[in-house]
Amino acid sequence: MVMKNLRGGISIINIVIILGLIALGYLGYTEYLDDKVRQDLAKAANLHKTPDVRSSNQTASVSNNQTASKKTDPTAAPNEEVKRVTPPVEKQTIPNAKPGYYKNYTYFYEINFPPDWPIRIRAENNISLGAVPPKNGQGAITIEVISGETNNEIQQAKAEAKKYPGLVSLTEEPIVLAGVAGTKLTLNNFMAKIKNIYILLIKNNLNYILKYSEESAEFTKEAEQALSAFKFTPVK
Repeated sequence: MVMKNLRGGISIINIVIILGLIALGYLGYTEYLDDKVRQDLAKAANLHKTPDVRSSNQTASVSNNQTASKKTDPTAAPNEEVKRVTPPVEKQTIPNAKPGYYKNYTYFYEINFPPDWPIRIRAENNISLGAVPPKNGQGAITIEVISGETNNEIQQAKAEAKKYPGLVSLTEEPIVLAGVAGTKLTLNNFMAKIKNIYILLIKNNLNYILKYSEESAEFTKEAEQALSAFKFTPVK
């Protein structure tokens, strides 16, 4: 009887032990599986984070191309690496220009003057030959062509002579220049020590006004010689 109970007790204990061992083995295997799953997931995540070499190379290539484009693109904005190249400013050209000679094809006249005098053209009806503004005793002859009434500058000169008698004088005398009868006006400002000469010629219903200042004796002589060479050309 005792032996049966002992055997029965041993059997139950053995069963419990076996079941416990099985449970422990199952739990250990489960933990092993969990660790393996976590390791696999970590590997998958690392693979996902690894940069694509081909994509990185393409990005670098695009960046290099953009940098090269900035360096070579002539239309780049001024604040980029390459500045816009400003084209050179073209100098004013005068048809049939040669030193010491000017011919006006609109108002049909020509004139010779010292070859070292520069030409300044404000408009076809307003040109200057010589230094503008006057410098070192050198001045300029200005030829202005207007229609209708005479130049306002002449009217102002006459008004000044009347307003400041004794300080400003204005004299008029007839003159013939380029075969045309005209008037020569001399405005002498004694306070400023400036003498301005105006020659008024009327041809083809236009007023030709040739004026200069007596900056020095040398310039006055050159101006008078140049004016003596003033000629009207045939109207075409």
